Amino acid sequence: MGKVALVTGAASKKGIGAAIARGLAAEGVIVVLTDIADGIDEIASDICTTGGRAIALKGDQCRDEDVAQIVIKVERELGGIDILINAAAITNNLGSIINMDPQKWRKEIDVSLTGPYLWVRSVLPLMRRNRWGRIVNISSTNSILGQSGVPAYVAAKGGLNSLTKQVALESAAKGITCNALVLGLVATEIYQRGSFDKNVVQKMVNAVPMSRMGTAEEVSSVTAFLCSHQASFITGALITVDGGMSLGAQ
Repeated sequence: MGKVALVTGAASKKGIGAAIARGLAAEGVIVVLTDIADGIDEIASDICTTGGRAIALKGDQCRDEDVAQIVIKVERELGGIDILINAAAITNNLGSIINMDPQKWRKEIDVSLTGPYLWVRSVLPLMRRNRWGRIVNISSTNSILGQSGVPAYVAAKGGLNSLTKQVALESAAKGITCNALVLGLVATEIYQRGSFDKNVVQKMVNAVPMSRMGTAEEVSSVTAFLCSHQASFITGALITVDGGMSLGAQ
């Protein structure tokens, strides 16, 4: 591709952000990994070891200053940003709307919705200058189906879907596309850590017509396509990658 991609939320080895970064690097994209958590240096090193080009820049996407500084640094060192992947998100508000902690609500909205907005706001001028760009936001089927126990996450991802359409509308004439991947269950570390009850997780898997979780690599493959020239006429789309989960009960 010969492009530069900035991938947020890329610190987890088995996470979606890291898988997308690896997939884009394999296509010849220079990858900038960013996250507030440790781990991006190791993943960037692994990408370079396998023949790709990657750098790691730590920052907090809830802070305007961090986002702006990272974008300026990437532009100065690599010439610009052609691809933005908004993969960073958190789920820290387990419970119902009534008993949720308002501070945790605000934090989750800040990370999972305001963060992507700040990245888009900072990156769009670079893309408009080149009249080419690809933005992919990582959303969830929870945004359209709802999900008990994660109200802030559902709200944030619903907002991200709307942000996707708005950015696509404002940017289409500039050669920039913006799409969202609406993901179902994907086998990442959040399930391995035991954040969710195993019986609840199994019930969710049982609701997937394909009877399994997806993989981060499957998400990466769809993302790579959306970032390619072949996807130049796709924008404002909410593309479901969920093994049929959103089709309803079988």
